Amino acid sequence: LVVFCVCTLFPAMASSLAAEVAVLEHPLLKVPYEQLVKTFKAGQRLLEAELKTVTERIHTTAKQRSSASPLTRAAARHELYELIATLKALQTQLKEHFETERQVLDCCSERVQHLKLATEPSASEHESEWRLQRIDRILVDHLLREGFYETACQLADESHIRSLVNVDIFAASRIVEEALNRQDLGPALAWCEEHSARLKKLKSTFEFKLRLQQFVELLRQGATLEAVAHANQYFPPFSDRHLADIQAAMCLLIFPNPKCERYQRLLGPERWADLVQQFRRNNFVLNSLTTQSLLSITLQAGLSAMKTKQCYSATSKNKNCPVCSEHLNQLAEHLPNAHYINSTLVCRLTGGLMNEDNPPMSLPNGQVYGLNGLMQMVAELGHIQCPTTGSKFSMSEIKKVFVM
Repeated sequence: LVVFCVCTLFPAMASSLAAEVAVLEHPLLKVPYEQLVKTFKAGQRLLEAELKTVTERIHTTAKQRSSASPLTRAAARHELYELIATLKALQTQLKEHFETERQVLDCCSERVQHLKLATEPSASEHESEWRLQRIDRILVDHLLREGFYETACQLADESHIRSLVNVDIFAASRIVEEALNRQDLGPALAWCEEHSARLKKLKSTFEFKLRLQQFVELLRQGATLEAVAHANQYFPPFSDRHLADIQAAMCLLIFPNPKCERYQRLLGPERWADLVQQFRRNNFVLNSLTTQSLLSITLQAGLSAMKTKQCYSATSKNKNCPVCSEHLNQLAEHLPNAHYINSTLVCRLTGGLMNEDNPPMSLPNGQVYGLNGLMQMVAELGHIQCPTTGSKFSMSEIKKVFVM
């Protein structure tokens, strides 16, 4: 739906910048859209529940009025005052929901206008500024995912892009993550209860893992009876999908200090880190966020487009190739190589193409470089010194290479 809206709102997709918007900026509109739907449904449920309660109380009062023992005037007045107070409280709650919806709609509007700048006919005039702003957005998103909240907020405020980044979502998730890192399950369980319907649709195992960890912590504290009561209360709904895990956990009642690896994992401290990672994955899905930051996605795409086997050969690296640089070379190690239909020869001295204007020349030791780079070296040093082996040669010793 959001991709369709982007393409409908921005038909001028001929420019490369507009094409980038359609491919990379899907979450920018999807996230506030999902927030709007969530807020609207919450307000709708509140309204339906409160109106149902008020209607039932009115009907009950009306029946009592016609019964054998009708309400007194004072009792009826008191009931009406209570109904009025309930409706006023509902009105206040609905105003809060409407204000939240308005803020989300304003956020959607600002993001649409931001994307529209990149797709208008005059986009080339603002392209440089727009790209710089997008880089700031990408950096803020990456900082938020890595836990640098204060730095991310400061950058968002200084760049005036607070409405274009998801600081509020990550601020809420930060509370749960920090609690899990402190081995506190309360905020995570409250989060599961708030999103129970959607987590059930996703077939998430997060709530079960939390209940299982609660059980393990009770056993660790020596509260065996409380652990059994906890298992009786919370494990049955998960028995269809997690019977094997439940059985393994119940064995801890008999073997509190197991030596078997399967049971030792249940008591390991790394389970808390696993809970944090699973919470992040579920939270990203619920809020329509990508599992990786846009910085990671674009960086991997760019490195894959340039990576070749020569980037990992000590004698074939190009000083102008980003993938050949030390740090990016490590990041691109497990990425696929680029697929080139036509091969190109690049001089390792200058980084320029070797063609008819800069023919490849072979040194007596078999190393090949571009003629322009060799001539420049002779002009500076008076001779040719191979960068790979350190051997020295004269111009008369080199031979032209012909590629068939």
